[in-house]
Amino acid sequence: QVSPETVKRFCSGLWMSFLTEGIVGAMENHDPIRQLENMRHKKEILDYTARAILEQCSRVSQQGRTFKSKLIETCLRVIDQEYCNPHFNLTVMAGELNVTPNYLSVRFKEETGVGFVKYLLEKQMNRAKVLLSDPTIKIYEVSSLVGFEDEKYFSRQFKRMVGSSPKEYRNRHTVYQ
Repeated sequence: QVSPETVKRFCSGLWMSFLTEGIVGAMENHDPIRQLENMRHKKEILDYTARAILEQCSRVSQQGRTFKSKLIETCLRVIDQEYCNPHFNLTVMAGELNVTPNYLSVRFKEETGVGFVKYLLEKQMNRAKVLLSDPTIKIYEVSSLVGFEDEKYFSRQFKRMVGSSPKEYRNRHTVYQ
């Protein structure tokens, strides 16, 4: 037999997790945890929690927002700042966020639809394409500027992702001739 207090603690913890992860926002003039404190019966607590969560989900859905947890929003911001750092990777990112690399990898894929490594590579290759359109920047410099210490590895990754070598890409997309 589970006590009403145990159910209350569970539901309060659930709300705290939702708020912390950004799944639900703070509700104006309504504090679900305080509401739970005043309830005495398990059915009342569970019914309230289910109804309130459904209302929040409906509100978010009607606003047309794409859900991304605070964890993944933070991760995307850090990637934008660090993708050119040759030492930046999933393990470093997970360490900064105090989660395991496996957990971050799974959450990242669930919420963005693409894996962390692929997302990072796409970011680097998109920047490389911009840099390659300037013929005054050498290919080895482009490689370094987008976070690769090895130009040959950069060239292999570029060809795999873009479909042509950096030199071929530059020849077709140079801004200044």
